[in-house]
Formats: sequence, structure tokens, C-alpha cells
Amino acid sequence: MQSRLIEARNAGVGVLLISFELDEIFACADRVLVIANGAFAGTFERATIDRGRIGALMAAKHERAAARRAFRDVVVVLVVVFGFGSIAMLLAHVSPLDGFGALFDGAFGTRSELAETLVQTTSLLFPALGVAIAARAGLFNIGADGQLILGGFAAGWLGAQLPLPGYLAIPMVLLAGTVAGGAWGAIAGFLRARFGANEVIATLMLNYLASCSRRICERTAAARRRRRLGDRGLPKAAQLPDLNLGFAADLGVRARTRRRVRVAWVLQRTVFGYELRAAGDAPEAAKRAGSISAARRSWR
Repeated sequence: MQSRLIEARNAGVGVLLISFELDEIFACADRVLVIANGAFAGTFERATIDRGRIGALMAAKHERAAARRAFRDVVVVLVVVFGFGSIAMLLAHVSPLDGFGALFDGAFGTRSELAETLVQTTSLLFPALGVAIAARAGLFNIGADGQLILGGFAAGWLGAQLPLPGYLAIPMVLLAGTVAGGAWGAIAGFLRARFGANEVIATLMLNYLASCSRRICERTAAARRRRRLGDRGLPKAAQLPDLNLGFAADLGVRARTRRRVRVAWVLQRTVFGYELRAAGDAPEAAKRAGSISAARRSWR
């Protein structure tokens, strides 16, 4: 078929070829028009055809559409939360203004309340970054809870077993938590890549296993206390120190902020981030453009 198209082109016949196969297009076309989301994204003459730029245009429109969908989803969530919350308060004969005012005052009313809110959200936002990265690749990581449990268990156990000075203990427990949580999530990744298992089901099941493991450890610790064997708590040296800013905030708040900035930079400013976003926003286009490796394509 390709040879017949080339023969027709050489004979002066106008040929319109619509295809995702870039190699086929490059072999046949004198001019390439890129269409994304129903609109023309760019035009290339034969002498100026560039695989990388074409692949980027094929994915760029999808990225903008994804940004619009994300904004729309945020608006919908806010409307639903405040709408249903207001209805529930009215049914309880409570003013929504008073109810939401008390909610925000308790979370952000004073410096200490604001700091406590930041501290409590730190442990949730770290796994949220993992969920966000997977979502940018078009995958749904529902296993953040289990990964957090296993990461916390590994960090706590290693910190209690190896008493070290703070400058060694803190990086050690942080690294242990990261590796353990990542390894737990990698199980679902392996099942998806090797056997095509749905990552939602796999991560949900892993959450259950992690929760059961936590309960077993808690019962074991309780049994040890009953036998008066004692339990080693996490040494003070392995705990993040207070920032001494006049409220109960610790280094986790700053670490969370730095991590968010780094993740955003990786996603927006690196080749890996581009490939990840392309795989999530326009997987077929990214595959045809050759912008993602075979290893990462196996996730799709």
C-alpha cells in the first residue's frame, strides 16, 4: 500500500493520508499537517519535517485540554463540597457561614493552628505526590495508603534498631521509608507491566495487605508489652527537629514544600517529565512519535 501511495504521489496525484504511523507519513508525504483535539496544530513541509516537534505538537493540545479538565474538576469539587455542606448545615439548623467560619478558624485562625494544620497534612501530601506522578502518566495509584503504612513501618523499625547520631539517623529513616513505600508500589507496577493487571485493583489489594500487616505488628507489640519485654521507641535523634519558630512546625513542612517544587520541575522541565506527560495525555501519539521508551510503553 505504501509503495502504491508513493507511486501515485510521484505521478502528480493528490493523496490525503491520515495516520498515526509517523514512519509511514514521513515516507509518503510532501507536507505534514498535525491535528490535535480537532484543530490544526502545525504544518511542516518535507524539508522541515521534525519528528520531535511533531510529537510535541501531538501531545501539547492534549496537555492543554488536560489542564482545562483539571481546573473544571477543581471547580466542581469545590461547588459540591460547599454545596452539600451547606445543605447539611441548613438541615441541622446551622448557618453555613457560621459552620464554615468555624472550620476555617480552627484550621487557620492562629499561628499555632496554621502550623498544626501544615504538620498534619505533611504525611498526606508526600504520598499525594506519588499519586500525582502516576496520574500524569495516565495511571491510578490507589495504593498511597498502603505505601505510607509500609514506608512508616520501615522507617520506624530501622530507626529503632540502629541508634545513630541525628545527622545519620534522619536521612536513614527517610530513605528507608521512601524505598519501602516505593517497593510496595512497584509490586503493582510490575503486575501491570508484566501481566497487564489493573493497577487500581492491585493497589487496593495491596492496601488491604499493608493494613493487615500493620494490625499484626500492633498486636505483636501489645503482646510484648504484656510480657514486659519492652518496645524500642523511635530515638529522639531520628526524629525531625522543631524549627523553633514559635509554633509546632517541623522540618517536614519545608521538606514537603521543596519536594512539591522538585516534582513540578521534573514534570515540566525534564525529558523524563515530558515523556511521562505525553504518555498520560496522548499515549498513542507519544508511542507513534517514539517519545517514550519501550519500558515505559509497557505500562500502557
